Order: sequence, then C-alpha cells, then structure tokens
Amino acid sequence: MSLPPRIPEPTNRPEAQPATADHLREVQKEMTSYERSTLRWAGVAVLMSALAALFICLQWYEMHASSADTRSLAIAAGNQANAAVVQALLTKAQVDKMGQSLGIAERTLASLEVQQRAWVALEVPPRLEPSENSVTWAVENFGKSPAYRVEAVPELVNQFTDVRAAQNTACSKIGAAHTSHTGEFSELLFPRQVGNHRKAFARGQEIIYFVGCIRYADPFNDNRWTKFCYQPSPREPGKLVSCFAYNSTDADQQSKLQKPD
Repeated sequence: MSLPPRIPEPTNRPEAQPATADHLREVQKEMTSYERSTLRWAGVAVLMSALAALFICLQWYEMHASSADTRSLAIAAGNQANAAVVQALLTKAQVDKMGQSLGIAERTLASLEVQQRAWVALEVPPRLEPSENSVTWAVENFGKSPAYRVEAVPELVNQFTDVRAAQNTACSKIGAAHTSHTGEFSELLFPRQVGNHRKAFARGQEIIYFVGCIRYADPFNDNRWTKFCYQPSPREPGKLVSCFAYNSTDADQQSKLQKPD
C-alpha cells in the first residue's frame, strides 16, 4: 500500500506580527458594553480602596498623636498633683512649727506672769484674841508686782459646811465697791508690803472658822482673787491654822478671767 503524496509547504509564509494599535482598537470595538462597565467599576473600586486606606492611615496617625498628647497631659497633671501634695505638706509643717512656737511663747509668758505677778493673801497667821472674841488680821502682797484696789471681807462661821457660802458672800460684798473703783476700802500694796491691821468680832459666839475673800488687781490681770479659811489650832489654843480645804486663788481656775463663785 502506497503512502499519500506529501504536499510541500510554501517557503514564503509570512511571519507572526505583534498586536498593533489598530488591532487593539478593533479588539475594544469587539468588547461588549458590559465588559467596559465592569472595567470602569473595577477602577472606581481600586480608587475607593486607596482612599479608604489613606483615611485609615490618617485616623491612626491622629489617634496616635492624641494618645501621646493625652499621656503628656496626664503626666503633667500628675506632676502638678504631686507638687500640690508636697506644698501642702510643707505648709502643714510650717503651721505645726508656728503652733509649737506659739505654744512655747504662751507657756513662757504664763510662766513669767506666775513669777512676776502680785500674790495677795492674809498675813500668816491671823491672831486670835480670846479675850475680845475677835481676830486681828491684815493682808500682804507676797508677789513681785504691785497690787492695787486690794479689798478684803472676812466672815465668821460655826459650821464647816457653811464655809463656801460665806466666802461667796464675802466676794459678792466686795464686787460692787471693787467694780466702781471708788477706793473707799481699797489699798495699794507694793511687793512684801503688809496692809492695815483690822479686827473681826464674833458676836456672842465662839470663833470656829475665820473665812473670807480678797480681791485685787495687778499689771497682768484686773480680776485677781484669794479665798481663805482658818480655824483654831487643836494643839495650840489661841492660834489659828489654815483649814485643810477652801483656800484657793484665781490661779487655781482654768481661766484667769473667770470670776470666783
């Protein structure tokens, strides 16, 4: 069986050429409207994606900058708060120190007043006169400052329970004359000076308790006072001794301006 005869190919066949602009225009013409619309929306989608990415980048940068500013503000606020606390502590320390200095000054002044003030009490001891049923007494300034408007009123009582009331009565009797500053019954006593001697008589009764009140002023205070109480000595007849209670002064009160009961 014989093979079919071979057909010789032409030797002058044209070579393949690249696509030209005219050829592309022809291809575009051949594209449907749907395909062209798809390409346009794809381009829009790419542009929108780029814009979204740019917006996200800008937003992240703003957030980062804001967080940095917020952190800086927080640090600054914390520093101010710490500085305020330190200043408050320093102020408190200064106030405490001033209070301590003021307390020291007040105590020093009080101590100086106690040392330099006038102290007026009975010339110790008052003398009991049994023959006259009387007591001879006088007041004396035992302090270091002059005492002026010195006034004293004695009382004689039989019951120890009546001593306080008798002292209050004596102080009230002085009150009107002492406040008016008439000087009718008052004395001026310099340090260690004894006032006029006086007598107190018991009318038809035995002298059991010799009590009373002294009021005066000095350069530190205009309302000084002393309450006193004496009774006959059980061991030495005719001699008066201090009672175990009801002897007090204005210094025994919490307030130096407080008046006696």
